[in-house]
Amino acid sequence: MTRQLLLIIALVFTTGLTAQERSCSTTELHEQRMENDPVYQKNYLDRQEKFRKLTKERVGVSRAELCPDPVLVPMAVHYADAPNNFDLQCLTDLALDQIQILNDDYQGLNADIVNWTNGTSSNYPGVENAESCIEFCLATMNHPAGSGIAEGDHAVTVNVYGSSSAPAWSGYLNVFVRNIGALGFSPLGGNGNGDGVTCDNSAFGAGAGCTGFVPGAPYNLGRTLTHELGHYLNLAHIWGGGCGNDDGIADTPDQQTSNGGCPGNNAISCGSLDLHMNYMDYTNDACMYMFSAGQQAVMENYLAANLQNVTSNSAVCVPPTPTVAFVQTQTTVSEGTSSCATDGEQQVTIEVGISASPSSTAFVTLLANGTATNGVDYTYSPATLTFPAGQTSNQTITVTIFEDGQVENDESISFSFLVNANGGDAAPGTENQSHEIAILNDDQAPSAGSQNVFLIDQNFDDGIAPFVATDGGDPGNTWYQDGVGSTLNGTPQAIANSDAAGNGSSSNEVLTTPVFNGSSVTNLTLEFDQYARVYSGNGDFNETFRTEIYDGNSWQTVYLRTEAQGSIGDWGNPNHQTINLSAYAAPNNQLRFTYIAEWDYWWAIDNVQVSGLQNVGVQTDANGGSGFSERDFGPNSTLYFYDENSGDVMLSLINTSGFNYGCTSVYVETGSSILPGAFQSNAPESDWITEKTFRVEPENNNPNGSFTISLYYTQEEIIGWSQTSGEPVGNLQMVKAAGSVSSATSLETAPVSTFSFGSDWVYSAQYSSGFSGFALGGAAPVLPVEWLAVNAKAGQKAIDVNWSTATESGNRGFEVLRSEDASKGFSSLGFVAGAGSSTNRQDYSFVDNRALAGITYYYQIRQIDFDGSTSLSPLVNAKIESETLSLRIYPNPVREQLNVELFAPLSGSYELVHVSGLQIASGDFPAGGQRIKLNTSQLSTGIYYLVVSTGEDRRVKKVIVD
Repeated sequence: MTRQLLLIIALVFTTGLTAQERSCSTTELHEQRMENDPVYQKNYLDRQEKFRKLTKERVGVSRAELCPDPVLVPMAVHYADAPNNFDLQCLTDLALDQIQILNDDYQGLNADIVNWTNGTSSNYPGVENAESCIEFCLATMNHPAGSGIAEGDHAVTVNVYGSSSAPAWSGYLNVFVRNIGALGFSPLGGNGNGDGVTCDNSAFGAGAGCTGFVPGAPYNLGRTLTHELGHYLNLAHIWGGGCGNDDGIADTPDQQTSNGGCPGNNAISCGSLDLHMNYMDYTNDACMYMFSAGQQAVMENYLAANLQNVTSNSAVCVPPTPTVAFVQTQTTVSEGTSSCATDGEQQVTIEVGISASPSSTAFVTLLANGTATNGVDYTYSPATLTFPAGQTSNQTITVTIFEDGQVENDESISFSFLVNANGGDAAPGTENQSHEIAILNDDQAPSAGSQNVFLIDQNFDDGIAPFVATDGGDPGNTWYQDGVGSTLNGTPQAIANSDAAGNGSSSNEVLTTPVFNGSSVTNLTLEFDQYARVYSGNGDFNETFRTEIYDGNSWQTVYLRTEAQGSIGDWGNPNHQTINLSAYAAPNNQLRFTYIAEWDYWWAIDNVQVSGLQNVGVQTDANGGSGFSERDFGPNSTLYFYDENSGDVMLSLINTSGFNYGCTSVYVETGSSILPGAFQSNAPESDWITEKTFRVEPENNNPNGSFTISLYYTQEEIIGWSQTSGEPVGNLQMVKAAGSVSSATSLETAPVSTFSFGSDWVYSAQYSSGFSGFALGGAAPVLPVEWLAVNAKAGQKAIDVNWSTATESGNRGFEVLRSEDASKGFSSLGFVAGAGSSTNRQDYSFVDNRALAGITYYYQIRQIDFDGSTSLSPLVNAKIESETLSLRIYPNPVREQLNVELFAPLSGSYELVHVSGLQIASGDFPAGGQRIKLNTSQLSTGIYYLVVSTGEDRRVKKVIVD
């Protein structure tokens, strides 16, 4: 309502609305129009003539004949001056409650009628309380064309009709609710052609009311409309024009003037008790509770005589079908990023309502579709909603959206439902039958160098969420999305509208952004468009427009405008603000916009952006202890891993399979030094490895996995590798180890694709194996000898060892090694010179004449370079097969110890005897190969004989002790 219109109303309604005195302007308005409006005068007199004629005809007709059934009176309620964030369901419920009050009051069913029947009536002989057959109903069907009200919904409009005439609503008893400065007014005898009664927004209905329409004591029990409808049905005020000039009702006593408040039974005028509890007096709501039977007859007769177009329209009062619908149809959220350790998630609530109370408890089964995957991207609860019989409370779905680090397309969840009426009357509605949650991906691939990033980017096109409005003034007049009528740039905006809040309102409205990490960027900047309109008047409230930032410790003002500075911006030509916030940057920054006013104008804002410059570098230092990154690595997903402290990128993973690796940890295992270089590998697959190596450790590994991995290296790291290794950068390949690359003796290599990342580099490779350690490495080392074959072949008394080479480089020669137990080391048998350097096949051989029959010997060739470096051939073995006794002794001559090596197919014995025949030593041995050590250090020099016997086989060896 504009200030000018309120001024006019204030002049017309000279009796103010106070807590002490009821005010009704019906009589004054009626008299003015009778005097100044001939058309009104004629129509009024015609209606009164019809009323008198019908009243005369009904004399002597019984009550049962006049009112065999209730007379339905369809009603429509039109709210004006509602705040922009009005609650239609609340306003509908308020209208239904008010109509129930009307029916109770008119039909004598009101609870406080006991005050009359319990004794008060005895003070008024000849006066009976009314029990009318009029039944008011809030229309639900066959609404006027263009009303915008769906069939089945109640006839309630908001901010559509601003006066006491709505021609489209002819055939209805209309009620207009608005701020009028008096309790109400009505035509004295309505016509049903779109007219109606008007009620103040503080005197309509009962209870807590709704935003902008709150019943105020002592007129908070709904009796104002009871009173005004009495006028509409041709009742005058009970005191009429004073003693001797009463209200024209036979059974109401004369009364000098109105009664206010709650008078006692000593309220006497005109020689009798005043009927001050009558609805047509001016007492408080709690102290009026009856119509008289005479008043009842007047109202029923007037209704029958003049409002047939209303009573014949009763088909619009079909009880509404309880229809189920979502309260809102869309929600938009950013998915969010979290590590698997934090179990990041956010919850979204969706409300489902029912338009009327169902006759039987209804069950609503939810259906979820869309591109998001239930159980992976989100869950919801409950799966079934219950709408109890006789209740209309909204039911809530809680949707839990799981945050992740995946780079993916935006996703959606589309909810619909099935209604099980359970034998009752509940049914799906025709509108709001689905609700879509748009989940916006906020994980992006890194971009090299300094780039402008948005930490907040809100245009309010889809509502004010995730911004949060806090109502700090009169209830309901806070920040809201507005896309109707005037806008800043042709799209929806956020606005706090003090003008719409109305006279006497106060606004202290706060709009708060989500928390953002301002320390993650440089040049932190806030930008927004605005239209801040002030109202300047003598003695009026001085409004303020304030923007603040939370700097991690307290709120700091970064923008302030007051009424004294005047308005700024305009519709279609907003003012643009750019504010540097760098001084306040913190990990937990937050902004809030606060508008403080008292029935002034508004503050509209749009396109709120918080941005800064962000430089994504390449991680070079080891971060396994601090800074490592953990993410859930699910099927067919793409992840980028950053150091949690520096924000620098390490690597990316693309899962090209349906396997779920679970929580996957990534870190730089060995970092680059100040002068990055390379280290020499322990594995033959790659000679020189980059100094920086990585580890990827999934919760669930898959040895047959399929993935693409991309490693990030600085240019300095790559140049350092090349300079240290002496290899060209083109030799680089990716290497993978079962554990740490730095200690691996075997590596799995893969070719790489190379991409620039600013001045740095990305190396990508594909693997079909498990996760482990990763790095870049050069070519395999150049071997001094490329072995073609190595073998050992036993003869009757010796073993021939042969080997061949394909190439040789700087090869001095070969040392032939032998062992009877390869696990316990080898001894050298001899040396064979090599070919030096050769690209042709070379063949070599060595004869082991010291081999005994029956013993398996293991041979290995040690290749020796001219620089002293060595490498080993594969291991081979051979055994001389024999069924006879064989014997070998050494050294001979001997001084300290004689070593005896023998092979015996059978067990036997040995003895050492002097040439004179004296036995020096003896012993037994089992079958097989044997080694016997004989101490000769105490023997005198001379000739001895070793005699070895096995059955009939006997061997003798001459021994010389020196």
